[in-house]
Amino acid sequence: MKKEDFEKYLMRNEDSTPIKMYRGFHAEEGEIEKHLENPFITFNRAVPTFTGSPHTASVYAVSPNNYEHDTGDSYGVVGIYEIAMKKPLIINESRYIDYVDIREIFGSKLETIQWQSFLEETMSKGVWNHDGCETDLDEFNDMDQDEQDMAYIETYWLCDDARVITLLKSLGYDGIASIGVSHLDEKVEDSPHYDNRICACSEYRPFNKDQVRYESNKEMVYQNKGRVISKEREVEMEM
Repeated sequence: MKKEDFEKYLMRNEDSTPIKMYRGFHAEEGEIEKHLENPFITFNRAVPTFTGSPHTASVYAVSPNNYEHDTGDSYGVVGIYEIAMKKPLIINESRYIDYVDIREIFGSKLETIQWQSFLEETMSKGVWNHDGCETDLDEFNDMDQDEQDMAYIETYWLCDDARVITLLKSLGYDGIASIGVSHLDEKVEDSPHYDNRICACSEYRPFNKDQVRYESNKEMVYQNKGRVISKEREVEMEM
């Protein structure tokens, strides 16, 4: 994305100021700057996730998805970013998405190998529901279209999958804006920004590196050992 396009499609508040986005991650001390500057270094995710909530980002910082990074010498970091998205897929009514909405978004792409592979894999994991109960692929295939359209899944299953992202790119989308939920757990209770609750927050997943601008020298650092704010570095956190 060109610089002028980035400014044009930069996500802004109602007063036109850029929206601050937060991303929590885990890294060894010598790797922190690399991860801050390139948030597309992810663990088992198609694209990075940013949130408008520093509280939620802090949970990912101290509770990494990749527990191989959970060592006494590693650090949890919350970086602050700005994001531009020209044509995001917006899923903001719920953290769940119904198959009827999926059908409307993807259309004939639901017949592709990528989607069929995704559907089969997630159905086998028991993460699809219908009428309040788990449903599997055989049950789903036996349903008529109206019944299938009532099946639903948490949106992050779609948003984190490379096959789904590939299909969305082919439809012209350059990101996803959705609703996520995080349980802000006791591991960050020593943080002055700790908020003990289950919260809903906005999540943003730009598809390309040139859609993300890192706010240099603005990050919050946790020392993994002891789960406390690092005493070694002065931190700045915009609330």
